[in-house]
Amino acid sequence: MLHTGYISFITETGGGFDANNDPVAPVKVIGDYLPCNLTPVTKSYVLIAQDGQHIQARYSAMIDGYYDLTNVQSVAFRDYDSKELGTFQIQLKEHLGLLVKQTKVVV
Repeated sequence: MLHTGYISFITETGGGFDANNDPVAPVKVIGDYLPCNLTPVTKSYVLIAQDGQHIQARYSAMIDGYYDLTNVQSVAFRDYDSKELGTFQIQLKEHLGLLVKQTKVVV
């Protein structure tokens, strides 16, 4: 597979209540960046957020191997030159074929 970018899985751990029943915020854990085949699905569009203007795009990423993505809600992407492309919420995650052994993520 041709690697055109990098993907990192972001999970949240912890959270809930402490011994005094005070709420405890979950902690985001960012995994290592893995090489992937990164492909834009649609054209970019502009999204206005609280802290300014962000460009959000939809991507499809193919990763060699099977990855357990049950606790992963979002991913971070970098292009081939390691330039940050942003953090995106996962819309689709699936394992492809027994012979191919790849994981597909669509954001």
